[in-house]
This record gives sequence, structure tokens and C-alpha cells, in this order.
Amino acid sequence: MSRGPRSARLVVGHERGRVYGTRRPEPAAPAVGRYAWPEADQAPTLPLPPPLVGPPPPWAPLTTAQRRALRRRVWSWRLLLGGWLAVTVLVLYLGVRWLGVASACCHLVTVAVLFGLAWCASVDVRELERDLRNGRR
Repeated sequence: MSRGPRSARLVVGHERGRVYGTRRPEPAAPAVGRYAWPEADQAPTLPLPPPLVGPPPPWAPLTTAQRRALRRRVWSWRLLLGGWLAVTVLVLYLGVRWLGVASACCHLVTVAVLFGLAWCASVDVRELERDLRNGRR
């Protein structure tokens, strides 16, 4: 039983099953090699495969105009998604308020449209950034 970090048993190094007057057993001799098995210490016979992921492409930094265009596109998507989320919440509130709890599933269509818009936004912003970095715009 220990009574926290200041316990007397922890301080004196009490081990279960060992009487205080007896000595600890001597540690075993360290193993030779990695696993003390000579056959396991041999070098692998086949070369390791090359890494699957190469270094990142050397992208040139975006210009100020490109960063501004990307930021404008990102904020326009954020405003559209925020407005659609507000419409979704409004549909849920009005449906539950005037039609009852059974209408709570009617807003699922607006939630599905919200997920579709979020997917389109992520794809659009990613493609725009790729085009800007490759110099196509």
C-alpha cells in the first residue's frame, strides 16, 4: 500500500516479496550484440526500398496580388458557408417552433447542401492555390 509520493515504502525502495534485510540479486551480464543472438546481428541481405514520399516541390512564394486573390476567394466561401449555416439554423428553429419536433428532420436537406458547399469550397480553394503556385493565373 502506498500513501502518495512521500510514502515510506517508496522512499526505502520496498519491493513486494523481498525482506528488508536481504540483498537484491545481482543483475545479469549485459547481452552481447543487439539481441545476444549472432544471427540476428547480421546486416539485411536485401536493400531497403526507397521512401514513398519524396521531398516537397520547390514552390515559389505567392505574390501579393495572388495572396490577395486567394484570401478574397477564401473569405467569400466563408461568408457563403456562414450564411447557409444561419439559414439552416433558422429553418430548424422555425420548424420546431411552429410545426413541432417532428419537423426537425426537414432541415437535413439544408445540412446536406451545407456539406456539399463545404466540399466544393475546399476543392475550389485547393485548385486555385495550385493554379497560382504553378503560374496559371
